Amino acid sequence: MSFNNQISNINEVNSHKKYPWISITSFGVMMLSFFFTFCAFTCAGERISEKSYSGFDIMMMRMSEVGNYDFEIPGIISWLAFMSAMAGLIFSFLRIKNILIAITGFSGVFFLMILYVYLKYQVKHSSESIISWIEVKFKFGYFLAIISGLFGSIWNFRKHLEIKKPPKTESF
Repeated sequence: MSFNNQISNINEVNSHKKYPWISITSFGVMMLSFFFTFCAFTCAGERISEKSYSGFDIMMMRMSEVGNYDFEIPGIISWLAFMSAMAGLIFSFLRIKNILIAITGFSGVFFLMILYVYLKYQVKHSSESIISWIEVKFKFGYFLAIISGLFGSIWNFRKHLEIKKPPKTESF
């Protein structure tokens, strides 16, 4: 193995340390997206007045002004997704192992997908007949959180796999 090949292998292994801002930015964007509109309730395709909610509103359980406890679970799920994004951001700043950052990012995306399924199911299977006309439409903030979380997770997982690669050896 030549000296130049050894240097290039060391550079490949340490390349994740050159770009920590990619991971920090993706998880920061994921956290910021919770302040954008996550979902809106529509009735027969038209938006119901004043019924758009940000991820923060869902976390604070502001989805129901009358104290409907059916929407407590989405609050808990969105808190878990937000905390996963926060953990990914903190781990990125501290430059903790890339696999841990990837796992926290994937768990945040997983919780957001559970939120999607739960809200769609909850509105569709509500007991009142008038509710059958109401739909949940997910908006920019939700999809931005999913995309940025996936990007950060895949980036860190890819960097973890690069570190795990054994060095290349040349045969004579």
